[in-house]
Amino acid sequence: ADGAHDGSRVAVAAALGGPRRLCTTGAARVVAAGGVVTSAEPLVSVVLPVHDCVAYLGAAIDSILRQTYQRLELIVIDDGSGDGSGALAESYADPRVRVVRNDRSLGIVAPLNRGFDLARGEFIARMDADDVAAPRRLELQVRRMTEDPALAVLGTDITYGDAAGAVVGR
Repeated sequence: ADGAHDGSRVAVAAALGGPRRLCTTGAARVVAAGGVVTSAEPLVSVVLPVHDCVAYLGAAIDSILRQTYQRLELIVIDDGSGDGSGALAESYADPRVRVVRNDRSLGIVAPLNRGFDLARGEFIARMDADDVAAPRRLELQVRRMTEDPALAVLGTDITYGDAAGAVVGR
């Protein structure tokens, strides 16, 4: 992992006052000091930092809001964008979407840490502003994480597409 990801992991663990499981590209179980937070259907906090990515942001947000797993919150952190990314995110009337804005760009680590601090879910899923999540991504990740309570990190597969949406690699 590069330094940015290492910094995020350390900051999240410290900010939450103890061990909390985290994944930068998939879903992770949030562990409180007293143990795993549980509910009938766990909340997933999707953290999505964005900086000047208005051309792709709508598709990224839509792909999360259209998940088959609906018990989620989407935390969009606009990192000082100048291209309308923040306004686009704020245009969503869905109550699951929270938008936080930085006055200036702070790089990737600070917005991620801010999103992790704001997360209320038992699981944290990481999303990039230029990605599109498969419709069952969160459903399958939550199922796997709940089937194995010892599982701390869960990654995802990736399919590369071009601007027209054609698959160009895996």
